[in-house]
Amino acid sequence: MSHVPISGTNRALVAAAIVIAMTSGIGLTTTIGTVQAVDPNAHELAVVTGRGYALRTIVFQVEPGKAEGPSLATVKPGQIVEVHHRKISGREVALSIEILPPEQQRGQP
Repeated sequence: MSHVPISGTNRALVAAAIVIAMTSGIGLTTTIGTVQAVDPNAHELAVVTGRGYALRTIVFQVEPGKAEGPSLATVKPGQIVEVHHRKISGREVALSIEILPPEQQRGQP
């Protein structure tokens, strides 16, 4: 495979495409699950979710002031949440958190 140098104009276009991809819905995932643990000091939220017959725990990084929705201080174990997140530097980073009302929680893991 040969190396093709990127000119200044093309470099700007590539940089713009990366910014658009990062700020758009590309790579955005939604997870609905039960809050297992909340650690406000570590800025982490652990959610149990199901895939087929398997359960798994996902630990989300929740940066103060960056994720939309309630603060971690108001999220409690046992609540059902919907988390919109993206993998950044190997970690699942929460972009928004929504606590689902009880009528929407039936049938969830």
